[in-house]
Amino acid sequence: MNIRHIKFLRRKSIFGKLLRLPIRLIPDNTVLKIFSGLLKGKKFIKGSHNISIAIGTYERKQSERFASYCAASNCFWDLGAHVGYYTLLYNSQNPEGKTFAFEPSEANAKLYHRHMELNQIKNYQLFQAAVSNKEGILSFNKTRSTVAGKLDETGDTKVKAMQLSKFIEKNEFAVPGLVKMDIEGGEENALLDVKEIFMKTKPVLFLSTHGKQVHLNCIRLLTEMGYNLEPLDKPNLNDCREILAS
Repeated sequence: MNIRHIKFLRRKSIFGKLLRLPIRLIPDNTVLKIFSGLLKGKKFIKGSHNISIAIGTYERKQSERFASYCAASNCFWDLGAHVGYYTLLYNSQNPEGKTFAFEPSEANAKLYHRHMELNQIKNYQLFQAAVSNKEGILSFNKTRSTVAGKLDETGDTKVKAMQLSKFIEKNEFAVPGLVKMDIEGGEENALLDVKEIFMKTKPVLFLSTHGKQVHLNCIRLLTEMGYNLEPLDKPNLNDCREILAS
């Protein structure tokens, strides 16, 4: 059974809440098997991310659209990889494809590696680093949520930052056909860094923006780069947060 399309089982419904209750009672760090959806049968650590991953309903529309592009790309960039959900999704659709993942949080990076190990995925490389338009050791704000850490001049810790343009110069084989970018406000800087490369290679990009001005700037920049843009989470491009650029 695939419950991803069953509305009355979604998290805001009474039945959806009842469905999630037994999972919520399971201790964190327990290894669960995802029981529905695109990652059915894959292993995931309870408490590492949204509980809807275990159920199989996490980011339903985005996940399905993303999955439809995986087979056509032999190289995937997971920018802001967190604990590896989109890497797992990519590998489930394209087991032979190579993933290059970037995640600045040490705690998230450890969980990412663990998820790859649990699911016997080896064709990936994880860089514990943020991506930006400059390299070096930069300030980083961890925040209280594991999904919301970001580069910030007033940040309380330091992380390594990498330029993707220089990464490609050193690893020409790593030019992506598919990119997921969710880097908590750093999207414009990262796109500026790879603008000339992406204008030539045109990888499909799943972009999550953070902040209204950053969102509008990214729309302008991607349009200049020759991309067609589609909103994923709301009907209007200017009001959405998730964009498909193809």
